[in-house]
Amino acid sequence: MKKVSYFIVASLFLASTAFVSCSKDDDIEKPSIIINLNGTDQQKITVDQGATVTYRIDYNAPGKLKQIDFKQVNGSNLTGFPKTSGFKSDVSDQITGTFPTNVAGTIKYITEVTDKEGQSTNKEIEIVVNATSTSNPINEWLSKTLGSLAHSTTTGSSCASATGDVWLLPAAKTNSNKVDFIYFNGATNKQSIAAPSNSDVQNLASSSADKVSTWTTKNDTKLSKLSITAAEFDAISNDAVINEKVTTTTVTGNIVSNLAAGDVIGFITASTSVSPGKKGLIKIESFDTANNNAVVSIKVQK
Repeated sequence: MKKVSYFIVASLFLASTAFVSCSKDDDIEKPSIIINLNGTDQQKITVDQGATVTYRIDYNAPGKLKQIDFKQVNGSNLTGFPKTSGFKSDVSDQITGTFPTNVAGTIKYITEVTDKEGQSTNKEIEIVVNATSTSNPINEWLSKTLGSLAHSTTTGSSCASATGDVWLLPAAKTNSNKVDFIYFNGATNKQSIAAPSNSDVQNLASSSADKVSTWTTKNDTKLSKLSITAAEFDAISNDAVINEKVTTTTVTGNIVSNLAAGDVIGFITASTSVSPGKKGLIKIESFDTANNNAVVSIKVQK
């Protein structure tokens, strides 16, 4: 009798083991999610502000789809979610669309799929939106030769930053509202660039009927030397750096003296200028001391 009991117990144990083993083999796989951003399978993307970010998300649920959720992290579901019907099939679905990128910063979304077996899978999407710098085109007047006021009678010393024109005194007086700065080589100040409002420049060429002190408009252009290298100046192609470096705090004088080749001067045109309130940079390219000339390049807002 005992032998029969042992046989029955052993048979039941083997049967239960086979049943458990069979159940594990038949476990239904959890749902899966594949995220594609801008044509590439990825969950994180970095773009510039205003750029287009498209998404395609594929869901697969062997246990049959029950619900798809899609929301901004720490936010509510996006329009159309939760989705509980209208799937491509009982076991798969795909959604497509675009993410907004008009605001700079990091935006996170999370999507979750749940099957009818009660199993869920979720994945997070991260969109990093870089702020775009506001920049505008500039005028470039490169390698302009300026003669020293009171020394040169053949090369002009007065410069209009709006057009790049350089004038001798008679023409400069006629166009005084256009002249933003003047070059001179002084006994004390040496190689200098000054605004027409500067008293030193007004006392030069004192015997001339067209000297600066007689001009109708003496623009009070603001000028200061800045910590910008010649290479940095050369690389400028819009006014982003100009706006950053040239401010009412960094540019305050009306003369910059003792200049050397490679120096960079920031300037802001006067309210009386034909082109008022424009910011720009002047790079000293070289000096011809024998002829009292300077070669400069100018980059200024349009």
